[in-house]
Amino acid sequence: MGLLLLLGKKLVSRLKTHAPHSVFIHRHCHQLQLACVQAANSTEGIKHVYTTLTTLWKFFHNSPKRSQNLKDIEQVLNLPELKIVQPSDTRWLSHEKYVSTVKKCYGAIVCSLDSIYQESHQPEALGIRKVLLKPSTLFAVYLLDYILPQVSKLSKSVQSEEFDLTLVSSLVDATVHTMDDVLHPAANWARFAGSEGGNEQ
Repeated sequence: MGLLLLLGKKLVSRLKTHAPHSVFIHRHCHQLQLACVQAANSTEGIKHVYTTLTTLWKFFHNSPKRSQNLKDIEQVLNLPELKIVQPSDTRWLSHEKYVSTVKKCYGAIVCSLDSIYQESHQPEALGIRKVLLKPSTLFAVYLLDYILPQVSKLSKSVQSEEFDLTLVSSLVDATVHTMDDVLHPAANWARFAGSEGGNEQ
């Protein structure tokens, strides 16, 4: 599937006319990316968050003035200057870096949107700000920031030139086991929150 995406189905079809016995192998890392995208799209809450974050990227990317406003806010808050990167469903696990960046400058983003709205009364800024301030949105961002690195680690493992295909099943099982923590919040929430500097109860 990865090769089909890179070359295009029409080109692959033409190649097969010249070499009908050719075998086009599905790349595990690309299948993993597609599985992540499908899972996100089948979960309404996560799908809505991804849509909002994509809108957020476009909002700042399409305006140097807005981008500068965000940079100024980060400086005032003594935060590192982080540029919001573009997510892509076809770029393997690009959402990990995107979500991580948004989480790290979440406060600066909200302040910047508020500043932009106060200055120019842009309804889009107010709309994005309202969504970002919803507890469900913040929770989803933190949840994704916990899950995506686990999936990314799995993806990088299967991309290794020395990777042993016989290990795929065990690696997937280990990844699922690690992410099972999220399904048991009562037992694991303190540790999960603690990763952000919280205090374990």
